[in-house]
Amino acid sequence: MLLPIPFRLRRDTGETPLSPMPRGVVLLLHAGYWAMYLLLMALIFALVQAQTRSPMGLVTLLFRSRLAFQLIVPNVVAFYIAYGILAPRFLATRRFGAFILGGLVALLSASAVSLAGVPSRILDPSSIYIAANRITPFLMATGGIAAIHVTIATIMRGFVGWYDDFAERDALRRRTTEMEVALMRATLDPHFLFNTLNNIDTLITRAPETASLYLTRLSELLRFVLYDSRADLVPLDTELAFLDKYIALQRLRLRNPDTVTYAVRGNRQGSLIAPMLLVPFVENAFKHASGQKATGAIAVDIAVDNTSLRFTCANRYDPARRDQAVTDGTALAGGLGNDLIRRRLELLYAGRFTLQIDDQDAVYSVHLSVQLASAPISPSLHAPAATVTNLASLSAAAHALSHH
Repeated sequence: MLLPIPFRLRRDTGETPLSPMPRGVVLLLHAGYWAMYLLLMALIFALVQAQTRSPMGLVTLLFRSRLAFQLIVPNVVAFYIAYGILAPRFLATRRFGAFILGGLVALLSASAVSLAGVPSRILDPSSIYIAANRITPFLMATGGIAAIHVTIATIMRGFVGWYDDFAERDALRRRTTEMEVALMRATLDPHFLFNTLNNIDTLITRAPETASLYLTRLSELLRFVLYDSRADLVPLDTELAFLDKYIALQRLRLRNPDTVTYAVRGNRQGSLIAPMLLVPFVENAFKHASGQKATGAIAVDIAVDNTSLRFTCANRYDPARRDQAVTDGTALAGGLGNDLIRRRLELLYAGRFTLQIDDQDAVYSVHLSVQLASAPISPSLHAPAATVTNLASLSAAAHALSHH
């Protein structure tokens, strides 16, 4: 049964989610590039000024001279034609022919702008500065410099686009995983619910008070799934109280109360854990365990210290029945899916958990260790004492009623 739980990205994942490159960072890349280019031009102009002993100041030469116009403006034009038009429209769509043609247009445009800054007297074939046979080398030189800028613009736009695409894929992966986690977290075995309701219905005529108490516990389970599990982290004692109630309700359908051994050691209070992290393993154990009249067919052990939780869940199973289920194509292969559970752990506890699953001698066992987050001590974090102390009496009452 799927219950509607709103989708939310986790905050405490152990890794920082990627986001598209901020506009400020992109502007900083551009500013840094042109600052480096101006610095290079300043060094070149300084050398030219020293060799020619020009009376023109360096600042004037760099920002107000025709030479500056020819070396800066055409290259800015070529750079942003490539960055803003060619790379995103043609290269990104693999229209390489159009990209090359556009690149040639950008180079010709840069050369034309550069040529426009040359005084007409210099273009006179009789000029002592540039003869007619020097025009072609001049255009090739300016075009070559512009080609360098076009190449760098393409690389820069490609890097920004690659980063944004990578961030988008990372966000999509996280959303997909989180949706899977939400579905898993919002899932309770419908057979468990139906069996529990049927058992409670049976108890109503035999022991109305016990049936009412079990119905209250079932409503508390559903309330936790619907509302409390929305939080990124919940108090550990709340999570364990949920597990207590779940196991107590599962025991309703067992004739031998000792079929399940369940123990929690250590301090439940003062720590936080991801909600419904442990119950999928316990649910799978009840679903696949065989010999549920035998003592110890299912064993759940939890040890808590100040910084970590160690969880062990083991169940016996019938190899022949499982092999037959595989042959018939009805095997559930781990219930909710070990891969999905592991992905959730990797998302929530990256680098802070160990998960070992063993399957040998007809015993399926799970060993999980996670590092716990600390929580401030608050009365609201403590589970009501009656909730925990009544669980043993609930199981005993169910056992007694099952023999009537």
